[in-house]
Order: sequence, then C-alpha cells, then structure tokens
Amino acid sequence: MKSFYIILFFFISIHGRAQSFPEIEFQTYTDKDGLSDPYCNKIVQDKNELIWIGTRNGISRYDGIRFKSFTEYFKGKDIIKIGNVYNMLPIQNGGMWIGSYDQLFYFNSINETFFRTNKKGGNVYSEKDKVMLKLFDNYYLLPKNVTKDYPFLKPLLNRNNDCKKYYSFIFDKKGELWSWGGNYIVKIDKKTRKVIKKYNFKNKAGKGFQKLHFDSRNRLWVSTWENGVFIFNPKNENLDRVNTVFNNQFVALGFINWKYQGRNYIVVLGDVSLLIIDEETLNFKMYEDKEGRFRIYDALQDKQGNLWLATEFGLKFINSKQNFFHVIPILDTDVTKNKFQKAVTSIYEYNNIFFIAKRWFDGLYVYDKEWRFKQHIIQFEKHSDKNIDKNFSEILGVSSHGDNNYFSHYYGIYKLNKNGKIKKIIPKGFKEFEELYLEEIVPENKQVWWIKYKKGVFKFNPIKDEFTENYVFQLNKYKEIVIHSIFLTKKKKLLVSTSKGIFQLNRNKNNFERINIKDLRNESLYSMCEDKNQNIWAMKSNGFVGINLQTKKIFYSSTPQLNIIYGKKICADKYNNIWFHTNEGYWCFIQKEKQIAKYAYKIGLPDNRLEWFSMEVKNGKDGFVYAGARNAVIRFDPEKIINFHTKTKVLISDIDANDVRLSTKKINDDTEELVLTPGNYLFNMSFSVPDYSAAKNYELYYNLVSNDEKWIKSKDGTITISNLSKGNYIIRLKGKNNLTGKNTPLKTIRLTVKPFWWQSWWFFTLIFLSSGFIVWGITRYVWLQRLKSQRYIRNIQESEMKTLRSQMNPHFMFNTLNAINNFIVKNNTDSASDYLSMFSKLMRNILENSKQDFIPLKTELQTLKMYLKLEQVRLNNSFDFEITIDEEIDEENFSIPPLIIQPYCENAIWHGLRNKGTYGLLKVEIKSNKNNQFQIVIEDDGIGRVESAKLKKNETEHKSYGMQITEQRLQLINPQNSVNIIDLYYENGKTKGTRIIINLIKID
Repeated sequence: MKSFYIILFFFISIHGRAQSFPEIEFQTYTDKDGLSDPYCNKIVQDKNELIWIGTRNGISRYDGIRFKSFTEYFKGKDIIKIGNVYNMLPIQNGGMWIGSYDQLFYFNSINETFFRTNKKGGNVYSEKDKVMLKLFDNYYLLPKNVTKDYPFLKPLLNRNNDCKKYYSFIFDKKGELWSWGGNYIVKIDKKTRKVIKKYNFKNKAGKGFQKLHFDSRNRLWVSTWENGVFIFNPKNENLDRVNTVFNNQFVALGFINWKYQGRNYIVVLGDVSLLIIDEETLNFKMYEDKEGRFRIYDALQDKQGNLWLATEFGLKFINSKQNFFHVIPILDTDVTKNKFQKAVTSIYEYNNIFFIAKRWFDGLYVYDKEWRFKQHIIQFEKHSDKNIDKNFSEILGVSSHGDNNYFSHYYGIYKLNKNGKIKKIIPKGFKEFEELYLEEIVPENKQVWWIKYKKGVFKFNPIKDEFTENYVFQLNKYKEIVIHSIFLTKKKKLLVSTSKGIFQLNRNKNNFERINIKDLRNESLYSMCEDKNQNIWAMKSNGFVGINLQTKKIFYSSTPQLNIIYGKKICADKYNNIWFHTNEGYWCFIQKEKQIAKYAYKIGLPDNRLEWFSMEVKNGKDGFVYAGARNAVIRFDPEKIINFHTKTKVLISDIDANDVRLSTKKINDDTEELVLTPGNYLFNMSFSVPDYSAAKNYELYYNLVSNDEKWIKSKDGTITISNLSKGNYIIRLKGKNNLTGKNTPLKTIRLTVKPFWWQSWWFFTLIFLSSGFIVWGITRYVWLQRLKSQRYIRNIQESEMKTLRSQMNPHFMFNTLNAINNFIVKNNTDSASDYLSMFSKLMRNILENSKQDFIPLKTELQTLKMYLKLEQVRLNNSFDFEITIDEEIDEENFSIPPLIIQPYCENAIWHGLRNKGTYGLLKVEIKSNKNNQFQIVIEDDGIGRVESAKLKKNETEHKSYGMQITEQRLQLINPQNSVNIIDLYYENGKTKGTRIIINLIKID
C-alpha cells in the first residue's frame, strides 16, 4: 500500500452578510426578443395581467410568449410617431393613457387605436376612481374613454392655488394627501387642495427630491438626486438618512414595495442596479447583472409576485418562483481548465460537507453545508504516463467511515484521513494500474460496503481496508452483460441493474441471480431507487419503470411519447416523487397525481445533453433533491413543487380576420363569443397563459371540435384557419403547466360567421317548403301505390297463415285421437274416461288459442303441459319432462304464436323417447338472448334421428307434418326466425339424443 499527501488543492473562503437576502437571478429581454427598444422607462400591468413596457421608441406588450410593439400609427395619410414613453396608466375599460415627452396619447388596447390630446405627456396617475394628469401649469381630469383626437381636458385648480407648482399627489395609508417640490415636502388638504404644512430640507435634498413613497408601515421614503434615500418622520419633522451603497452618492429615482418570501423590501429605483432594503432591519443588498451596474427607471411587482425592472439595458425579470430550484456553480479552477466538457457525476454528503466529483478530469470539489467553496482536490497522485495521470483526476464514487473518506476511481480506492494522509487500496489479484473502473459505493453496515466495477461487484471491509470478495459476471455465461448500477433496498436486498435486466444477490448461495420481471426480460436498466412503498424505480434507455419486487411485475411504465433519452440516474424524494434527467431537462414524476413536472433547459437550467455522462440525481439529507449538471449542481425544493398552485387562465392576445383586428364578447369567465359578418375569412388567433413565473414552461393546446378530444399542440400559441365560411364553430384553448403537469381551465370561443341572404335559414326554408310541396305530391302518389301493393301482399300472407293453421289443427287432433284409440285398446275403460276428460280440456285450449295470432307464453305452456301429461299416460309413464324459463322473461306479457313448441315435443316423444326401451327425459328451456332475441330449446335423450329412421322402415310411418308446418309459420312471421336440429352423441360415438333450437325474434 502507498501512503502520500495531496499534491494540489485550492481553498477559498467566502464570507456573507449577517442577514440572508434573496438569491436572485436576472432574465433580460431586449429588442432581440421583440421589445420596441432596449431602453425601458415604464412598466405596468393591465386587468388581463398583460405586461406593458414604455420604451424610448413607443410601447411593447408581453403576454408570456411574445412581445408586440407599437411605435407609430396611421392617421389618414400621416404617420404619427409615439416617441419616448415614460408614463403609462391602464384603466378598467381596456384603455390606457400614455405619456411621451412630446404628446399625451389615449390608447384603446382592445381595437389597438391611438388618439392624441392637445397636451404634452406629464404625470398620469389615478386618484380613487378618477384619472388625473399633472402638468407644470395645472392638474387635469382625464376622461375614461376617448373616441377622437384632442378631447377636452378639464383643469381642476384655479390660478392662485399653490399646488399647481408641486410635482404630484400621493396618499398615505390613512388617506392623507402629500406632495413635494425640489427641496421640500408638503401636506395638503385633500378637499380644498390647499397646503396644510410645508417642510423644507434644503441641505439634504441634494439636487432635488425625486419621489415620495409610503411603505407597508406607512413610513414616508424620499429619493434624491445624487444624495441617496431618506425616511421622513412627520412627528419630529426629521429626514433620516438610510445608509446604503457608494457612500450614498447615487441617483435615487423612486421606490416600490416588494414582498418576497414573506418579507417586505423596498426596491430603490436609480443608478445602483438592483438595490433592495429590508423594511424591518434597513439592511440592504445590491445586485448587479452580467453587464455590471445598471440604472432602473421603473419597477413592478406583478400579480404573481414577480419583479420587473425597466432599465437602459432592457427589461429585467426576477421570477418569484425561482426558489423552486437554485443553480450552484461548480466552476473550473485555472489549473483544470481544458477543452473537455465537464459535468457533476457524483454528489455525496457527510458531516455537513458536500463532496462533488466532476468529469472529465476535474477532480473533487468540497463545499460546506451552505455551499461555500472549501477545497478542490485535482489529483490524489501524479504519474509520468499522461493517460494515467488524467485518470487520477477522475473520482467516480464517494463514501465515508468515521473520520475517513473513501474515493473510488479507475484503479482502486483512495482513503483520505482527517490529517490529509492518503492511502491507496487495490483489490487483491489486480495490478496497480489495471483499469477496474470502480464507481458506485453502497454501504450496507460498518463492515460491509458494495462497490460496482466494470466486470462485477466487489465486497469491501472499510474497517480492515480490504476487498473481501469479487463477484464476477462471467462473460462466457452472460455474453453481453454490462453492469450499470447497484442498489441496496431497505430490506437489505442487493440489486444489480445490467444490460440484461436486474440481478439480486442470493446470500445463501453467495451468487447473483436474475430476477425474472414480467414484460422486462432482456432490457437494459440503469440507475435504481426505492420509494416509500418499497417499490423499485429504474431508468431504461427510453424511459423509466416502476417494479414491484414481491409480484415481480411492472406496475408503471412511462409512455414512449415522452421520448426520454440521456436519462441514467434516478432518485425518490421525501414526497415519493421520482426525479431523473432527460434530453429536455430535469423531470419529476409526481406519483400521487400520475403527472410529470418538467423543468426545461429553456427556463435557465444548465443544458445536460451529454449522452456519455451519468450525471447525479440524489435525495439530500436536508430534503432537497440535488442534480448534477454541466459545471453546476442544481438544488430542487420538492416542498415548493408539491404545494405549487396557479390560477392563471388562458388569455386571448390577438384576433384578426382578413387582417382586421377583432375582439370577443365575454359570456362568462371561461367563455367568449365572436360574431363575423358574411364572407370567407383568413382567421388568426394568438393566445397565451400569462403566468410569468412559468412563462416558458407552458405547453399550449387548441381544439377546433367541441366533442373531439384530439388536442393540437401550438408551438407559439397561434391558430390559423383558412377559408372560414358561414357556420358555428367552437374553439377550445388550454395550457399545460410543465411544473405541475396540470392543465389550466378551458377557454371556449363560440365563433359564428353569418350567412349571406341566399345562405340564410328563411331562404332555405322557402326553397324547402316549395320543393317539399312538390316532393310531397309525388311521394304521396307513390306511397298510395305501395300501400295498395302491401295490402295485397298482406292479404296473401294472412291467407297462407290460415291455411297452415287449418292444416295444423286437424293434424294435432288426428294424432291425439290416435293416442286415445291406442289407449282404449290397451287399457281399461276407467282410465280411458279420465284420459278423454283430460283430452277435452286440451281441445278446448287448442280451439281457443287457434283463433289468436299470438298468445301469452303462460297459456302456451299450460297447453303444452296438458299434452305432455296425456303422452305420459299413453306411454305408461316411460318418460318425464322438465320446463324451465329465464327469470327475466315475463310469462304473462311475453307473446308467441300458438302451438309452436308442441309439434317438436311430439316429434321427440314419437321418434326419440317411445322406442328408447328405458326411462327417458324431455327438457324444454326458454332463454332470453341479446339483440331482442330468445331461444326455445327442446332436448330429449332418446334414440336419435339415425336410429329412428331405421325403425320407420319396419313400422307404420308417422309423418311429422307438424314440424314442417310450424317452420313455415315461423318464416312467415319473421324471415329471421330459424330452427336448428342437432344430433347429440357420447364421447364413444353412441347416440345421446336430439336437441332442437328455435330462434325467435321478440314480438313487440
């Protein structure tokens, strides 16, 4: 064994302030993104939650997807420039007052029309339900709706009122009115607008007071030109300085209140980048962006809590939900900068220390629990061979035991003690620089660790610092097996994922055996994790699966449509959600809702599309999920994700038909209506979900048929319909939030294109009635002719039915009298008398039923039972009979033709049971089938048709006229009625009997 000390390391200590301030990341929009100009002066949000930006060249609108800019408009033949906009005020009716240096405009945002006033742009503000304009000469009341140029603006103050020279009015939290001038503050009577008291501060005003602002505590903040910021106390009339940056020698243009993560801050507008002051402690922090120091002219906290900044370098955005994740840079040191792309492949936490392994060839980084950089170990040893020397920089796995840390690499393990001494451990039987590729280290207890290497799994004892066993996956037995990962479950089951599925250590046999998972036999599996339900989750080459080890079945599999590639590592967080890398970002499968939350690269996450890396995804001890990235670690907060909700709905940004802008009529919160005049249209619609905290993480869908669930994904939130003509249409819109996997409420647009007069309903009605009258005359003539023909055919059918019944009734009487004659010859007269009495009742039923076309099933069965009892007596009780009916058949209300069943029963007795020689059984079963059908099944266990045919040659022939007649009757009633006769046999080929199935269509 070799012992030596670390050759190279770096240590940097970073000291932070005592107070914790928000971690802020800027996102900047410029003219390249669609702004009319990168120099921004003003930001406002309208009632539809759209963001409007005043720039040096007109105004721009942002809906969460796209910018739309307005720099000029046509007035007749003239082109009117909007100019440098520094003031905007949206009002409830969809209008907006816009102040530029040269002109005051009224803008109707619904139809996008501009109107000029006869005033230059001043300070436009709202006072309760009024819209006010402050110019140097007076205050003016502005109208709420403008439909023409140069509307009348009403001045409010007389010439002698001192308030005319003040800058603007501002109300405090108690409703008191204040104003200011160059170096003074005044309190004003809100009714008379006369000065109550004036406070002069000539020595503290610098080059002049800029703005007054009341915070959440109702304290009055004062901004100055080049003299910082102050707080004014009316009680003692003191103007107290708030000490901040640059020795307070900076321009402060104003303030806004910003509530972030439960704390109240003051955002200072001015030339000090983003300067925020904690209202409670008055501590401060300044944030600069990549371009360095910048000036903020205006700021806005939108309705979702996001912060927008109007700067000379563009529109800057700070996401209120950015605490979902935090990107921790793991940057190259000067020593390790090289051409290779580097990414974090292992994250290990021990004793409030984070060990970060970075490949290629970047060694090990050490951070404390606050993610302050502590140490960089480039190599644990040096070697003259360049390739080996590089490999010494590759740390593949990390673990700890006591005060010792262990690092796996290509050739073995390095042990680093608390004194910095290193010990190199190589498995027995292997050469010093034999490439083993030791990677994952999985501790089982104090004496047993499991370490994956390229040919199998080592068992390692950290107390003795030695490899105790080597489990090799034999190549001659498992030819193409590649080992990908090892995992120890809560029940101490050691699993190995390979290119041929999952293997488990059989501790009794001391070998690894394949687990035969249904539907997952020879498929490659990568990293594994275990959820709270003790289910195993594993990454595949194109997705992930959930496996129940007890049942050895897959209970969940990602759909191929997700197109998951580059995903190798996986973990489960404390909420039972499953995290993994994909080619599109970092995804989280929320088990409870069976939804996937997607954190895409486009929202500012490092791009990890490096197929040859297995970048780490790990559940931290602090409850965060840590993911390796290119030169960074990303910390996700599952609690914020699981509790995230948004009520933002789909918003229609623009509609035009044949290049004419249109607006919808609101029916309710989720339904709008649009009616177009007659014509054919090229119809365009733009829509978005103005959820700016997740603006780039929404997928937009539309549906053009109300009862069709086939949704079409819109890449940029636009819909185009060509040749839109008369008719009623329904367009449905929705957005899918990739952070939660949930959809917004549906937005429905009822679109109607009116018809031309020749397409109108009354025109078609007139044509229809005229044509209908002609068609009616022709149809009536044809119908009458058909009616005559049908009556003729019906009369013929009725005559045929009567003929068949007339044949049927004498046939039945003949057979019955023949039975009585045989009985009298063979038996005594008393029995003959009883038999004749029973026969008379039967004849009475038959005569009554024969008059009806249809009779109740109950009546038919009563007649059948009388007949069968007579036959029993005649044949000396040599057979028995059973009649069964389905419970769902109502005998009294179920109608059938009379004497339908009896002929087939008679045939069964005469030709089947009579010559059997042993006791026989006749079964009659009436069943209801689907499709309005039912069956009558007559089955006997007699001699069968073949033997009966042989006997007929040797005895008096008994012709079965009844069956033939009955089948003809059934066909006349309904051609779909049928009769099937089936010969029954035993397995040895002997006759078992005969079954007759009568299929009848139910009679309504």
